[in-house]
Amino acid sequence: MIKVNDIVELNSIEYRVVQLFGCLALILPMKGQSVDLIGMDADELNDGILKGTVLLKKDAWIDIQYRKLTDVMLKTAKENYELIKPIISTPDLYKLNGRKRLVQAYSKGDKHLERRMNMLIGNYWRRGQSIYSLVPDYGKNTGRTSSGAKRGRKGKSDSEGAALTDELLSNMEKASIKYRDSDGELTLREVYEWMCININKGDDDRTHSSAEQMNDEDTAADSKASIPTYHQFYYYYRTRYGTLSNK
Repeated sequence: MIKVNDIVELNSIEYRVVQLFGCLALILPMKGQSVDLIGMDADELNDGILKGTVLLKKDAWIDIQYRKLTDVMLKTAKENYELIKPIISTPDLYKLNGRKRLVQAYSKGDKHLERRMNMLIGNYWRRGQSIYSLVPDYGKNTGRTSSGAKRGRKGKSDSEGAALTDELLSNMEKASIKYRDSDGELTLREVYEWMCININKGDDDRTHSSAEQMNDEDTAADSKASIPTYHQFYYYYRTRYGTLSNK
C-alpha cells in the first residue's frame, strides 16, 4: 500500500505522494517546478505496484536531517518553514486551486513573495514535508545539492571560487536582502560589487594590525578571506529566493 511521502515511478516519471484522501492520491512530479498536485486513484497505484507497472523508488531526501548541515542552513530552513507554515497547515490547501488562492491571499499582490512561497511549497512537498525539506541548496561544495545531486554550471578550472564559510554565507544573505529591498533599483551585479567592497573593508580592518606585527606581506595576503565569485552569489540567490527581477 502506498503511503504519504512515498516516491512512485509511473510511465518513467517519478512522483511524490503528497497526500491521501481515501482512494484519492495527490501526487507531484519530482522533476520540474510545478506545484500543481495531480489526483490519482490510490487503488490503481496499489494495483500497479502489485503488477509491476508502478515502481516504488528510493527517496534521495530521506536522510537529509542526518546530514552535516551548517547553522546558516538550519536557520534558513526554519525561516522558510515559518513563511509557509500558515499555508501548509490549512486543510484548504488540497482543495481545487486551494494552494493558488492561499498563496495569492497571503502574498497580498507581492509577486516576488508569491513566487518564493510557491517555490518553497514545491520543495517542501518534493523533499518529504519536513522542516529539513527547506534546507537551501548550498554548502561547502556548491556543485552539489543537499540531496547529493550535481547542479549549476560547470566550474572554470582557473576560478574555483571561495569556500562558503558561515561568515561568507551570512554576507551573501545580507546582500540578497539588499537586492530584494532595492525593488529593481539595483542589479544583482551591483549588489555583488557592494558586497565585495564591504567584505574587503572588513578584512582590511581585521588584518591590518596583525599584518604589521608579522611584517610578512604574503601572510597578510593569505589571512584575508576569499571573495565569492559572481556566479556563486548568483546561484546562492537563485537557490534561496528564486527568479531574479533583474541581473
